[in-house]
Amino acid sequence: MKLLNALLATAVLLSACQAEQDGELQISGSKSDFSQTAISNSTNGVAFPEPDASVAFGSNTAQAVWQILQKVDPKQATVMGETQISDAQYAEIKAFVDANLKDETDYKTYLNIFQWIVKNVTYAGNGDSYLAPYDVFKYKRCICQGYANLLKTMCLTQGIPCFVANGWLSTIGGHAWNYVYAGGDWYVSDPTNDHDYKAANVDAYKNELIPLRMDFSLFEDEACVYNFLNGALNVSEVKNTDASVVTIPYSINGLRVTSFQPNVKLPENVSTLIIGANISTFGDSPSSLNWACGNLEEVVVDPRNNDFDSYKGVVYLRANDAYPYFIPAGIRRIELRPMKVMDKNVITMLDKLEEIVIADGTERIEDYAVENCPNLKRVYVPSSVTYISSDAFSKCGDYEIIRTTTGIHNVRL
Repeated sequence: MKLLNALLATAVLLSACQAEQDGELQISGSKSDFSQTAISNSTNGVAFPEPDASVAFGSNTAQAVWQILQKVDPKQATVMGETQISDAQYAEIKAFVDANLKDETDYKTYLNIFQWIVKNVTYAGNGDSYLAPYDVFKYKRCICQGYANLLKTMCLTQGIPCFVANGWLSTIGGHAWNYVYAGGDWYVSDPTNDHDYKAANVDAYKNELIPLRMDFSLFEDEACVYNFLNGALNVSEVKNTDASVVTIPYSINGLRVTSFQPNVKLPENVSTLIIGANISTFGDSPSSLNWACGNLEEVVVDPRNNDFDSYKGVVYLRANDAYPYFIPAGIRRIELRPMKVMDKNVITMLDKLEEIVIADGTERIEDYAVENCPNLKRVYVPSSVTYISSDAFSKCGDYEIIRTTTGIHNVRL
């Protein structure tokens, strides 16, 4: 620790000296400003997760779900999860199933439930429609999500594992249906359309029912909880830890983890995220992750990753390495890569951001290039920038623009 402090102190001194030699206006930063830079630059020696022989999903998500179902414990699918119902409503449905649909085996009970729903519930093409399982049970009128919610609820009253899948019905549009585990086998169950398949017979339904998500957690290990989201095996939660640095695993149960889109907030002490070569998405809207990653200061990406790269703690797409893809919500200083034009919302909604360094080579900063960063204090702008819109930094508090040839110098020791 003493060595690190000494190196940081040296870096501060050298940076200040160099700034004086260049005739630049130097704004002194706090000790943590420079430690942030030092951490971001220290990618050598980072322990990235090593690639393994895990299975990566192909383009057909029905096949991917079948691969998952062969690994998952069916008991994981015996919770209500996202499906909302009161205890009294659940008890009423259970009493009905016990008295009218329960049979000598789980499989026969499941078939009775499926057939009762198909015969008694009407699809609501227009007019009143219900989604909650009790409302569907009572009024017997719904759209696909209501069918799936009721089938799930009725199965669970009998201890039969069942979950809801959301995705696409062929080329028709969005759809909801079920997977049910009965008699030792998984079944793909679509009560809306009276379709029932054995899940192992993937070819029978893979081009009809295209799942994108499941409504329950699949696996967990010491570090994370995983689900199926947008066709990928996804990290849905990073477990509580005392560590400030968290490494996302490469795989779980022989299946490759390719998505990082948590639905639970990261532990507050996690400031650095290590991403391996396996992660290929942060979700449809990476900026929406900020609510879950409020204290995350940097992401470091394995150089072997074919989709992403990281620079000074910020994630970039390799296919478009000029514009940030994901900026951690806790970052206080951003050093951008060169981009000819900074367009709208290159940087947005970062409450803790204090400094921005615009890269040399940037020429224009357009309207709302930076927006909703209320604690922004300094923006270092190189001489290559010839135009700055009057609305370039919108809703960014009391900041100053510092004209400089190269911004804050990097120090290599």
